[in-house]
Amino acid sequence: MVSKRRGRSEGAVYRRRSDRLWLGVVDLGCQDGKRIRKYVSARTRAEVVEKLHALQTRCNAELPPPDNRITVGEFLEHWLSNVLPGSVGSVNTIDNYTWAARGHIIPALGRKRLLKLTPAEVAEFLRAKADAGMAKNSVSRLRSVLVAALAHAVLEGLLGRNVAALVRGPRGSTKRTHSSRRRRATAWRPPT
Repeated sequence: MVSKRRGRSEGAVYRRRSDRLWLGVVDLGCQDGKRIRKYVSARTRAEVVEKLHALQTRCNAELPPPDNRITVGEFLEHWLSNVLPGSVGSVNTIDNYTWAARGHIIPALGRKRLLKLTPAEVAEFLRAKADAGMAKNSVSRLRSVLVAALAHAVLEGLLGRNVAALVRGPRGSTKRTHSSRRRRATAWRPPT
């Protein structure tokens, strides 16, 4: 006779009566005397089972379970303080990254949960900066800072993919003004 009882870390799936939402829970054992459980939720049972399998795969690969509460702002502050100083050599680079993160990215995207950030939100943020009159190079710098920070989040196991890397950078105008053509034409002439 086969036992129907689930084994440790296999999780449980049930439906909450109040809002009819499906929930799943995985027991990850104890740490410092406290039981560690991770919860997932979705509209359908199949989605919850899929999320539970993904969570169990992470645990089996000995990756830490994702922290659902960490925000983009909290992660960027951690990245600026602890990771960036050891990874770049130039003080100017650190200043530029700090300008981009604290001056623009954190005020716009800082309250968003890191796991919930989407490529569409990153693209909308960059488009809004370009529409507000920010220079193309500055918008490109904002994107590159976000790509670098989220790449580190992927390395730490906090994200499954770098959503900022999926977004194209700003495109500039290819039109040249008359003065730039004239300058280019008169910039250098061969000796006669």
